[in-house]
Amino acid sequence: MWRKNCPSVVPRRFFAVVCFLLLAICCTNTVAKDINVLVGSSIDLPCTVDTEQCGELHSVKWYRDTSRIYVYSQLGLISRAEGNATKRITVEYEHNNTEALLRINKVELLDEASYKCEITYLEVRENCDVVQIIRLQTMVQPEPPQILSTSGSPPLQGNIANTTFGPYEEETQIELICQAAGGKPKPQVKWYNGSREMNATYETTQDTDGLFTETAKLNVRLTRGDLKARYECRVASDALQRPMMAYLDMEVLVRPSDMKLEYQEQVVQGNDVLIICDVFGANPAADVKWFNNSKPITNESLVHTVPEAMPILTKIEDNRNGTFTTKSQLQFRATRYDNGQIFHCYAENSVIRNKTALFHRQVLIQVKYAPVVSVSPENTTTNETAQNILIGCRYTANPLELKAVYWMKNGKNLTLNREKYEGGTPLHPPLIIKNVTRDDMGEYVCACMNDVGLSESENSAYLNVQYPPQCVITKGEYNGNPALLCIVDANPDKVAFTWKIQGANDSLD
Repeated sequence: MWRKNCPSVVPRRFFAVVCFLLLAICCTNTVAKDINVLVGSSIDLPCTVDTEQCGELHSVKWYRDTSRIYVYSQLGLISRAEGNATKRITVEYEHNNTEALLRINKVELLDEASYKCEITYLEVRENCDVVQIIRLQTMVQPEPPQILSTSGSPPLQGNIANTTFGPYEEETQIELICQAAGGKPKPQVKWYNGSREMNATYETTQDTDGLFTETAKLNVRLTRGDLKARYECRVASDALQRPMMAYLDMEVLVRPSDMKLEYQEQVVQGNDVLIICDVFGANPAADVKWFNNSKPITNESLVHTVPEAMPILTKIEDNRNGTFTTKSQLQFRATRYDNGQIFHCYAENSVIRNKTALFHRQVLIQVKYAPVVSVSPENTTTNETAQNILIGCRYTANPLELKAVYWMKNGKNLTLNREKYEGGTPLHPPLIIKNVTRDDMGEYVCACMNDVGLSESENSAYLNVQYPPQCVITKGEYNGNPALLCIVDANPDKVAFTWKIQGANDSLD
């Protein structure tokens, strides 16, 4: 049948090719292969040629979907592009080479299609792939990711990628949008905080050219854990050799995390009191204020404290983690009036100011001091009538327990024998003078001693004992004449004199 339809003038070799062409085509094995290519680059689509097994090559035809786009025949001296892409398509093949390459230069988006190469050998043999299919997928790298935000008042405008985001206070709800546009295939967009993937919502849109825009929306309530954090938006795609990344360095304002007071529980009067108030983990740094009970303390209010020193000294340390430590010290010279006083340290920054209670610590100061003593009453007048007299001795001290009590009369230590005196002891400092006589008259001082020291009373008590006159008559002279002298001892000492002759009723003038 083939000979009948073939003209006799046709050479035998060409006759064999034409007569077996249909048989070669109908007996094909189809092999599919996927190839990806970036738009704008060049790509070689391989078509495997096996002249060793299948015999000499006659021709290769390339099809885009169902349209033929190239014909190559070394025997027929044909190498011709067809269709709309003739200027961008060539075929490269060398005799007995194993591949015929269809080269597409400056690949365009619409070059994506199924490409078929159809091989014709001069002989028909089994197990020869005469039809090979390549599915070409064009890829487009997405644009660098942009980060947008609806946070702020007014909301932030434009792309804020690769900047510092904030400052915002902790507990603030923020929305961040990362967008990768113009990619093919669809890019993958994810948010990360360090190595931790963050939960986001995703949206995909596709334009008329088949390019994708992927959006990852992040809603976050800022916490202390976001201090110095870097939020990264990572974009991955088969069109990229490595992921693209955009970031935001988070700046978060946080309240203090803790505070503590360091102090001596007890101090002796005259020594320095040092109270240190440390406020940790604040951004911005905390402000510290000092109070004595409810009265604010300033350097101006403490001008009579520690010589050549600032009573309040405050410094701020950078913790290198986005927060600061405020160290404030209060120093003053202790007096007994500071004993039992409560000193307060208050701390605040802009995050808690006028919103929540201030951070607060307090300390009760214990000042040890020697007794402060007073006696009473300061003046006592009594008659020599064998009665008892009490001289009070009051004191304040810290510690309150007395080690010893001493009484002095007219500047000399008084020996307290129990026949004459009661009290004058650490348990009962007041002094009771029994059966007061003129010998007890004088100036009394009480002295008390505790663990800190010994102190005399700041005042004295004078005991005035009145008694009737006593007259002692002695011989003497008066104006050169013999005379009797009356020496009187009396309290009060203002007395009137009357002379009488013993046994006579009348007085002498």
